[in-house]
Amino acid sequence: MKKVLIINDSRLERYILKDQLTKLDYEAEAVDEYFAFEYLKNYAPDAVIVNFTMQNITGDKLVFAIKKEFPRIKCYLCSCTPLHLEDYEDKGVDGVFKTPITLEQLRKVLDGKMEIKVESFRFCPYCGRDLTKGGKNYFFCPFCGAKLKAE
Repeated sequence: MKKVLIINDSRLERYILKDQLTKLDYEAEAVDEYFAFEYLKNYAPDAVIVNFTMQNITGDKLVFAIKKEFPRIKCYLCSCTPLHLEDYEDKGVDGVFKTPITLEQLRKVLDGKMEIKVESFRFCPYCGRDLTKGGKNYFFCPFCGAKLKAE
């Protein structure tokens, strides 16, 4: 059985993912970003699922720090807004997916058989502003200027 650590600042989202992983026969623990490294050392997971948007850090920065200390751990970045793997591979991210996610999709992502891709951004993953009002696929957020990779 594989062990997965969920790192998310939302208690509800942590428990939903933990429940899904348990249903898929994974052993799972869930913590916020403040206890991540303590659990990484003591729990020794095979994989980590990190939420992208948290209160004091973004998930890609946390994955980068995790990969420096634990390079063998598979790190997945998740968000309720669309993410593209190629934007985060240089940070050590092994896969991305959008939540909510079905059990079957989650199984495929963790088995390395599927990356959930979304056509374009609905909300900026950096400032959270709605990008659907202009009817465009933006390459840069018109509100905060962050680089977006919309196809």
